Amino acid sequence: MEILSVAEIERRYPGEWVLVEITRDHKRRECVVGHLLAHAADRDSLDGPHRQYRTEHPDALLLEFFAGDLVVDEDVSIVL
Repeated sequence: MEILSVAEIERRYPGEWVLVEITRDHKRRECVVGHLLAHAADRDSLDGPHRQYRTEHPDALLLEFFAGDLVVDEDVSIVL
């Protein structure tokens, strides 16, 4: 499994949702490093891989994020 930084993942998969197992954490997100587990244009497509990996590796530190800029309509609220 290839180890990549979040910055590299964002360059390789622009406009996609990605799931990463973090192998080296960092206070700056772009410097976080890990194994790319899955990527998809639709966030819901990561639910299966996320559940499966979490079941097999319950102690893994996972990061799911959008590799790009989110465009949101004015009447939409985002809760983090």
